[in-house]
Amino acid sequence: MAASEASKFKVVLAKTQRITGIGMIESDLFIATEKCQTVDVYNSLTFSLLRSWRLLGLTNPEDMVASLNPKCLYIFDAFGLGKIYQVNINGSRISSWISGSTSVRLSMASDSNVVETYIGTTKLKEYSDDGRLIQQLVLQGNSTHAPKLHTGNFVVSRGKGIDKVFETDAYGQDLNSFKGKIGSTFESLNCPEQLAVDQHGSVFVVDRGNRRVLLLNSNLEFQRELLSSKNGLGDPRAMVLDETTSRLFVYDFDCAGSLWRILVINIAQQ
Repeated sequence: MAASEASKFKVVLAKTQRITGIGMIESDLFIATEKCQTVDVYNSLTFSLLRSWRLLGLTNPEDMVASLNPKCLYIFDAFGLGKIYQVNINGSRISSWISGSTSVRLSMASDSNVVETYIGTTKLKEYSDDGRLIQQLVLQGNSTHAPKLHTGNFVVSRGKGIDKVFETDAYGQDLNSFKGKIGSTFESLNCPEQLAVDQHGSVFVVDRGNRRVLLLNSNLEFQRELLSSKNGLGDPRAMVLDETTSRLFVYDFDCAGSLWRILVINIAQQ
């Protein structure tokens, strides 16, 4: 596929209520919505609703990530001092801890640790799967999302005038970055937000300001545009990568239809 051609996607789910988190465990797709205690669970192949469960105490879910080992979800509740809930696949609470902020973005590390990026600050915290604080880093710039790489480094998104994706070492020092070519609209970033990293270290970027999703290689070099407004992408917010089926799930707001949508693209066919 030519680099200038964005792929088409398939809309598999649509909701009137704002989607705030998605997670994938095997063939189950978990969806959280704004100010709702209920999490809906769909079959990720047929997209039929399998079950719904309520998490008592949950007030305002704003992010969610899934762990495969152990099989559980971590849900960020942007209420009060902010709280992270660890729950099993049926919604039973395992543990919880206070984040100390209502502006947090979660990511899962390959070692099953949970990474909290404090949006708009230089703070990052890493917790064990049972909520024990392992480390706290001071990053070199205000950040939005920071998944951990297999190497122990982090890949970090920064917007609001910086508009770059960085690789940062385990001490918070920037090593490498992608901003795009000077004068190139196609390869430049505008408010990069959520990131996803595959087993090879390739980086998927929700480039929200440009209404698209980009793919970078492990050296943070531009590869191609996967989704864009040219073929109907609205306002992308976040994504989850399912490497077992080579699919990328993106949640997006369709302004024209006033709907929150889950979109799917098969990245193996690119």
